Amino acid sequence: MKKPLRVATIIIAVLIILFVSASALIYFLLPLNKIKDYAASYLSGQLHREVTIKSVSFNLFSGIRLKGLTISNRKGFDDRPFISADAIEMRYLFWPLFQGKVIVPELSLVKPQIIIEKSRGGDFNFSDMLSAPPESKPAVIVRKKRGRKQAVAVPPPAPIVKKPVSSANAPVDLIINSFTIKNGQITYIDYSTGAENQLKDLNVSISGVTLALIKPIAFRASTVGTYQGRDVPISLAGDLGIDLPNNIISVPNLVFSVAGEKLSASLRISKGTDISVSMASDKLSLDPFIAIFASAPSPEKKEKAPAGGLTRSLKSSAASIPSNLHISGTVDFKNVSLSQMKFDALSLALDLKNRQLSLDIKNLSAYNGRLLAKGVINLPTLSYNLGKLELKGLSAAPFVNDAIDSFLPNMLDMKNKVEGKLDVSLAVKGAGVEMPDALDNLTASGVVLLSDGMLKKIKSLQSIGEKYNISLLKNDMLVRGLRAEVAFAAKKLNVKKLSVQDTDLQVLFIGILDFSSGQYAKGNRLTLKFSPSAVRDLPKELSLFKDEQGFTTVDFELSGELSKPIPSPILDKPIEAAVGNLKVKIEAKKVEIETKAQQAANEEKQKLEQQAKQQTSQEAEKLKEEAKKKVKEIFKF
Repeated sequence: MKKPLRVATIIIAVLIILFVSASALIYFLLPLNKIKDYAASYLSGQLHREVTIKSVSFNLFSGIRLKGLTISNRKGFDDRPFISADAIEMRYLFWPLFQGKVIVPELSLVKPQIIIEKSRGGDFNFSDMLSAPPESKPAVIVRKKRGRKQAVAVPPPAPIVKKPVSSANAPVDLIINSFTIKNGQITYIDYSTGAENQLKDLNVSISGVTLALIKPIAFRASTVGTYQGRDVPISLAGDLGIDLPNNIISVPNLVFSVAGEKLSASLRISKGTDISVSMASDKLSLDPFIAIFASAPSPEKKEKAPAGGLTRSLKSSAASIPSNLHISGTVDFKNVSLSQMKFDALSLALDLKNRQLSLDIKNLSAYNGRLLAKGVINLPTLSYNLGKLELKGLSAAPFVNDAIDSFLPNMLDMKNKVEGKLDVSLAVKGAGVEMPDALDNLTASGVVLLSDGMLKKIKSLQSIGEKYNISLLKNDMLVRGLRAEVAFAAKKLNVKKLSVQDTDLQVLFIGILDFSSGQYAKGNRLTLKFSPSAVRDLPKELSLFKDEQGFTTVDFELSGELSKPIPSPILDKPIEAAVGNLKVKIEAKKVEIETKAQQAANEEKQKLEQQAKQQTSQEAEKLKEEAKKKVKEIFKF
């Protein structure tokens, strides 16, 4: 037992000696300080920024480590570095070291802190790194030559750029096949909107760069964002194919995930500005995707984000879209949600050109019905024009309730008021994505139909029922059919004609609802027509409103708040009817008196006729006043 133990001890000792010797040998073979200086000089020249590296170290297993990297920020932006990182790790190939070469196929950026800033003018702090520095124009001075003034162009001085070590004398061969970012953080600041967002725990992996012309480059990225105070995981993965001869980039299998919601897409970019894309998902919530553009307070700030932040951020992002960018694509989503709204399927075609987005919603299945729409969205102004919007066969109750919860929080009292099948045909224009601006700019016109449903305790009808003790108006109303011709503009709903058909009651309304003041506009008219079978439950005083067929028709004008309408009866028709009845009675009385006058003596005829005129005139005035008084007492007018 002692001999094997002794052999093992010798082997371990030899390995330790070889490891130490190899480490010492490689340390002398590697020109570490030259590598540090070369990396700083090379990056400074390529990025047009000052790059500093504090120190460099070497480990036989982990490779070369450049510690304390900083890349200066663009002048005019934050004083903090554009990029700072704990280290750059470079894994090397072992055998080329003995030939005096350091070949680095893998490079890692460890714990980088990246600051991305957007100025009020829409310029980014990295924009100068994407293109060559602008050429300086020659200065023009005036010199005298032979007594005459002459303009002379003076060439500008050559820019001072730190000259990097030539590639021929470079101490390291950067043949990078893979690149990674470990535990990074990105802070995005938009000075035009005041928004500040942060992504943490950023990890990126890019591999297969050296074989990009033969097979696709694989890339993976993951990070954590913040949405409504909660951490939201975000990931992106795919394979990038490059076709240099045809100037084409393709991503056939892109997968984008936010908070567990996955969006699959295929992407093809040609000539740099022509993009075709197709997107699909079996389950998708749009809220986290929209939140990517939403403004959020910085981590140090606890106050609520200012109103309108999302609008300003979206406009700012749209303004940065190149005008020559052309995107065409298709969308095929299933099980989509937006706030409280839920959709079974969404199929649409889109086309972006000159920052104008054309949409053709071929099918949006939801609430047991479907939506069709065509329109154009102007991205820089967030304005839209939907010339055709149709809802067919939607279940009214859940659709209306979810729409109010999602977009109309000030109209919660309108929830649970409508049931039945809803059909809508509208033309819609507007601008904005946030309330109340979106409602302020909205204009629409069209027809709304409701069939086989129910209206539950409508405020306007309920107020009439309570005031005049009409039980039929206090309860829910079954609706065989409702038709409304409407127009909406300046936060006012113009109901050109609304008619409701019920077994015992017909309702007709014409008027304007002012949502800016929350009140009914003057001049509206609500007409209620009760069937003969419903008249039995009405107060007897309403018999004045009954026509020859037994129907009772009453007109009202609504005033006050939309949630608490005040009905005022319109008495023109009942007073006319009462006066008409009086005329019949007066005419009968006149005939009676004339008959008596003919039977009287001739000497009394003139006297009786005079009395008849006075009496009929007095009785007519008396009966007319009594009729008016009776009608007014009925309505407590």
